[in-house]
Amino acid sequence: MLTMDGWEFLEEYEKLNDPRQKQIILVMLTTSLNPDDETKARNNEIIKGFCHKPLTEEIIEEILEGHFAERL
Repeated sequence: MLTMDGWEFLEEYEKLNDPRQKQIILVMLTTSLNPDDETKARNNEIIKGFCHKPLTEEIIEEILEGHFAERL
Protein backbone atom coordinates (compact mmCIF):
# COMPACT_ATOMS: atom_id res chain seq x y z
CA MET A 1 0.00 0.00 0.00
CA LEU A 2 1.22 3.44 -0.74
CA THR A 3 0.01 5.50 2.20
CA MET A 4 -0.60 2.94 4.95
CA ASP A 5 0.29 -0.59 5.87
CA GLY A 6 -2.22 -3.38 6.40
CA TRP A 7 -2.54 -2.79 10.12
CA GLU A 8 -3.24 0.92 9.58
CA PHE A 9 -5.84 -0.01 6.96
CA LEU A 10 -7.47 -2.37 9.43
CA GLU A 11 -7.66 0.36 12.09
CA GLU A 12 -9.43 2.68 9.65
CA TYR A 13 -11.67 -0.11 8.37
CA GLU A 14 -12.82 -0.93 11.91
CA LYS A 15 -13.79 2.72 12.42
CA LEU A 16 -16.25 2.61 9.51
CA ASN A 17 -18.90 0.80 11.55
CA ASP A 18 -20.81 -0.11 8.40
CA PRO A 19 -23.34 -2.98 8.60
CA ARG A 20 -22.09 -4.24 5.22
CA GLN A 21 -18.77 -5.13 6.84
CA LYS A 22 -20.31 -8.40 8.05
CA GLN A 23 -20.60 -9.49 4.40
CA ILE A 24 -16.98 -8.71 3.55
CA ILE A 25 -14.25 -11.35 3.75
CA LEU A 26 -10.83 -9.85 4.54
CA VAL A 27 -7.81 -12.03 3.85
CA MET A 28 -4.41 -10.67 4.78
CA LEU A 29 -1.73 -11.23 2.16
CA THR A 30 1.73 -10.44 3.47
CA THR A 31 5.45 -10.74 2.96
CA SER A 32 5.99 -10.71 6.73
CA LEU A 33 7.56 -13.82 8.24
CA ASN A 34 7.13 -12.43 11.76
CA PRO A 35 5.07 -14.99 13.74
CA ASP A 36 3.64 -12.15 15.83
CA ASP A 37 1.92 -10.74 12.72
CA GLU A 38 0.25 -14.07 12.01
CA THR A 39 -0.85 -14.43 15.63
CA LYS A 40 -2.21 -10.87 15.64
CA ALA A 41 -4.10 -11.52 12.39
CA ARG A 42 -5.55 -14.85 13.54
CA ASN A 43 -6.73 -13.25 16.80
CA ASN A 44 -8.57 -10.49 14.92
CA GLU A 45 -12.12 -11.58 14.13
CA ILE A 46 -12.32 -9.25 11.13
CA ILE A 47 -9.47 -11.05 9.34
CA LYS A 48 -10.80 -14.31 7.90
CA GLY A 49 -7.55 -15.57 6.43
CA PHE A 50 -3.81 -15.06 6.52
CA CYS A 51 -1.57 -15.91 3.53
CA HIS A 52 2.02 -15.31 2.55
CA LYS A 53 3.09 -13.80 -0.74
CA PRO A 54 3.53 -14.62 -3.51
CA LEU A 55 -0.14 -15.12 -4.23
CA THR A 56 -0.48 -18.37 -6.14
CA GLU A 57 -3.33 -20.09 -7.90
CA GLU A 58 -3.38 -22.65 -5.08
CA ILE A 59 -3.79 -19.94 -2.44
CA ILE A 60 -6.62 -18.36 -4.43
CA GLU A 61 -8.32 -21.76 -4.69
CA GLU A 62 -7.97 -22.28 -0.92
CA ILE A 63 -9.51 -18.87 -0.24
CA LEU A 64 -12.38 -19.50 -2.65
CA GLU A 65 -13.09 -22.97 -1.29
CA GLY A 66 -12.78 -21.82 2.32
CA HIS A 67 -14.97 -18.74 2.08
CA PHE A 68 -17.03 -18.97 -1.10
CA ALA A 69 -17.65 -22.69 -1.64
CA GLU A 70 -21.40 -22.19 -1.79
CA ARG A 71 -20.95 -19.79 -4.70
CA LEU A 72 -18.63 -22.00 -6.77
